[in-house]
Amino acid sequence: GKGIQIENNPTCLWNEIQLEKIIVKRLVSRESKHDYKPEINYLYFFHGDEKIEINIDDFDITDYQLSQVLKIFRSRYNNSGLI
Repeated sequence: GKGIQIENNPTCLWNEIQLEKIIVKRLVSRESKHDYKPEINYLYFFHGDEKIEINIDDFDITDYQLSQVLKIFRSRYNNSGLI
């Protein structure tokens, strides 16, 4: 509820986080741009002046579920009067 924490790293507080969202990157082969392009999902946000991208494909949550959790907790923080 206070922010975003990944594994054992310190919590990034909501008041220090901006533009949190899920992004998808497609890997393009150097040999052929028409080959299969695997997609990698990332949690993307700014923490202070630092851009953070965390691969979320190995998490036990889908990209859609995580985006919904982000919306819920951001909304709760925004409505808590702690801004």
